[in-house]
Amino acid sequence: MKPLTPAGERRLQQALGLIAVLGLVATVVIGRQAHEATASERAGDAAMKVARTSVPAILSYTDSSLTNQLATSRRLMTPAYAKRYSAMVKSRVWPQARKFGVANQVSVVSSGIVTSTKSSAVVLIFANQTTRTKAKPNGLTQGTRLQVNLQRRGSTWLVDELRPL
Repeated sequence: MKPLTPAGERRLQQALGLIAVLGLVATVVIGRQAHEATASERAGDAAMKVARTSVPAILSYTDSSLTNQLATSRRLMTPAYAKRYSAMVKSRVWPQARKFGVANQVSVVSSGIVTSTKSSAVVLIFANQTTRTKAKPNGLTQGTRLQVNLQRRGSTWLVDELRPL
């Protein structure tokens, strides 16, 4: 093997230095991506827990507790969604619930994260919904699937949309 000239030695040192810098950059990038993925996964888990408790609280009611239930459930939603949800409940749900003495009970059976970031998540909820009326006091139980979109506001996850699938 032939000894390196001073110019060749400099090029070798520069190449090794460049490789070291690229290795350091790759390590930082991979570390940051791993941290982001872990943070998104933790956020998704937290959002899913909130969805599992918020969905029954939002969708369960009795004809005599509609006003209180709506006021309580609004705290679980983003302000924009709470406004849309309240309008829908007052125009569609309340008249029927009061007329027929409806009681609705929702329980979550299973859930899963569809997507999540540190500030938003989409959760799929599988739930059982039991609806009772004065005419059918034993009620009717049905399975339902819901897509729950959540937004993080500070340290709190809030429902931004509930959509039946």
